[in-house]
Amino acid sequence: MSPLAPNLDKLKKGQNEIDYFIDKSLKNASLHPTHQASKNSLIRRVSYILTGLPPATESIEKYLADDSPDAYEKMVAQYLHSIHFGEKWARHWMDIVRYAETKVMNLIIKLLVHGGIVTILLRLLMMICLFLNL
Repeated sequence: MSPLAPNLDKLKKGQNEIDYFIDKSLKNASLHPTHQASKNSLIRRVSYILTGLPPATESIEKYLADDSPDAYEKMVAQYLHSIHFGEKWARHWMDIVRYAETKVMNLIIKLLVHGGIVTILLRLLMMICLFLNL
């Protein structure tokens, strides 16, 4: 066991190893953690972060009625499996693809305009001839 690893017996209910280090850092900085967020706040935060949308009324009611110890994990899993989760995060990938396509097209246009198509074709032909030993 690492000397930095927390003593799991000293953890409060609902905490994990990461919480131990956060609590230790807060204590060293003379800060105190905030109170536990309500279930209503938690589902709203998760919904907006993962899907960018407010939670549906049915989802709120289902989560508020669930008193099981893994209610939070089930609620997060529900949003991770939502089509809206994929839609939100695919948007970022689409932005990257559009940016890359734009940069490549601009490079090709710049080469054609400034380098001239004839020059490019001659260089390409020379490279092929050198490769084939012609």
